[in-house]
Amino acid sequence: MINALRDWLLPGWARRDSALLRYLLVKTSGWRGTALQVIGWLALVGIVAWQLEAHQPSATNLGRRIWRGSQLPLLALQTGTWLVAFVLGGATVGRLRSRKTWDSLRATEAGVTLSLRLRWLGILLRLRAPIAAILLWRLLYCFGMWVELTALGGHHGAMLALQATPPLPSPWLALPLFAASMTALLLPPLSMISLGAALGILLSALIRGSLFAALAQIIIASAQLLWTAAGALQFNFAWLELRGETQFAWLLLHGALGDWGLSLGHLSNLGELWATVPHSAGVGIALLCLALLQAVAADGLLGLAARFHL
Repeated sequence: MINALRDWLLPGWARRDSALLRYLLVKTSGWRGTALQVIGWLALVGIVAWQLEAHQPSATNLGRRIWRGSQLPLLALQTGTWLVAFVLGGATVGRLRSRKTWDSLRATEAGVTLSLRLRWLGILLRLRAPIAAILLWRLLYCFGMWVELTALGGHHGAMLALQATPPLPSPWLALPLFAASMTALLLPPLSMISLGAALGILLSALIRGSLFAALAQIIIASAQLLWTAAGALQFNFAWLELRGETQFAWLLLHGALGDWGLSLGHLSNLGELWATVPHSAGVGIALLCLALLQAVAADGLLGLAARFHL
C-alpha cells in the first residue's frame, strides 16, 4: 500500500525502479558512511552548543538550554548546507559541457529536463548527511515542545491559547496549531536547500561564461548570508524593534529563507509570539505554505533551466 502510494505521488524518474535513479544511488556513499557523517554533524552542533551555553546564565530548564545554545551552530550548519547546494547546482551545466555531453542532452527538452532533475536530486543526496542532522536536531526541539505541552495535564497549552492575540475561540484549537508549528520546524530547511540547488542549476544553464557565473553566484550567496545574519542579529540581540504585522512578516520570511524560524523551537518563545504579535497563532500554517511555495518554485526553476538551455 505504501509503495503504491509512493509510486503514485512520485514522477517516474524519482521512483526506486528507475534505472537512472539506481545509478545515482550507487554513486553516493552507503548508509554506514552516511550514518557516521550524521553522527559527526550532530556531535559538532552539540559540542558548539554546549560551549556557547556554558558562557551564558543558566536557563530555567534543560529544554531551553539546549534550544538557546544550539540555535547559532544549527543556523550556521543550515546556511553552509544551502551554500554548498547552491554552488554544486551552479557547476552542473559547466560539468556537462566539459564532458562534451551537454550538446547531446539538449537535443530534446525531455532529455535535458531529466538530466537536470536527476542532478538536482543528486545534490540533495550528496548533502543528505547534514540535512539529516539538521532535521534530527529540529526533532529534538519538537520533542522538547511536546514534553512541555503535555505537562500539567495539558493546561499549559490551554493557557497559551487564552493569551493569544486575539484569544483562540477554543483551547482545543491550540493543538493543531502547535502541531503545525512543530511541522514547520522540519520542512523549511529542506525546501530552502532544495530551492538553492535549483537556483544554482538555473544560473548554470543561463550564464555560459564562467566569470559571469561566478560573479552571479557570489552576489546571490552574499545576499543570502546578509539576510541570514540580519535575522540572527535581530533575534539574538534585538537591534531592530518590530511590532505587529511587520514583525510577523519578518518572522515568516526568515523562517522560510533565513532561518529565524528556529525561534519557534521553544514553547515559551512560541507562546510569547502568540501573545505579542496579532494573528501569530497561525505562524506554523503560514510557514508550511511558504515551504510548499518553495517546493513549487524549485520545480519551476528546474523547468526554466531546461527551457533556457544554451
